[in-house]
Amino acid sequence: MLDVVLRFALTLAGVAAAVVSCAAGEAARGPRFETYVTVDYAGRSAAVADSTVWSLFGPIDREGVRLKLDGLVGVSGETDAGVFSNEFYAQRLGSGGSLSAGYQANRGPLWIKAYAGVAYATRMDRLFDAGHVAWDVDRLERNSQFGMIASLDVWWRVADRIWTSANASHSQIRNTTSLYGRAAYEIYRDDAIRLSLGAEGSFSSYAETFSEGDTTGRNETYAKAGALLNLRYGANDISLAGGGVSASEEKDYRAYATLSVGRKF
Repeated sequence: MLDVVLRFALTLAGVAAAVVSCAAGEAARGPRFETYVTVDYAGRSAAVADSTVWSLFGPIDREGVRLKLDGLVGVSGETDAGVFSNEFYAQRLGSGGSLSAGYQANRGPLWIKAYAGVAYATRMDRLFDAGHVAWDVDRLERNSQFGMIASLDVWWRVADRIWTSANASHSQIRNTTSLYGRAAYEIYRDDAIRLSLGAEGSFSSYAETFSEGDTTGRNETYAKAGALLNLRYGANDISLAGGGVSASEEKDYRAYATLSVGRKF
């Protein structure tokens, strides 16, 4: 009889352990990655950026260690002609990327992510030559830089239908400091989708370089602000924004439009 009871107890313990293990496995399941591709158009300039985050030890929406890989390519013109017009002539091509490690902490409706890592950037400028319109090798200046980068991301659900997010970063490359923020109100939501309307704004400060040589020159600023439309359904996050751009090296404002498509997987 004792033998039967012991066997039953061991069997019950095994079943309980299996149930707990399965429950833990279910809890640990979920998307481990999230990626965003952003296309930005601002008349005589355009850029495509990608940001991918990997949650190493659990779902992407839980606390834990993160690895982040960012990339960017962009082009700007010599005149005010739009990138897609026949009159457009590229004056600067640039690209860059960064690899960072960090941690996400969740405090109820507030999520905070802190990162630190290394960054790389390269750009090519066509040197001024009146009447010269070709991208000849002997008329190009190339600059490449490495440096450290640090960033802080915050997402906060302020109220039942109101949310906001912000990002601050600093890179040793061209001594660049960037700030970005947005806030929105969920104008429609159901079990499948959430549609939000709001506003966004950003500001960047960086050290310009002289056209010949890699000597740090004057400080430049770049700011933009506009309206925001955000759609979230399932694991997808899509934003469309548009407004005005102001740059210290330009006299006039110009319009911009940004499309961002994100997904967790």
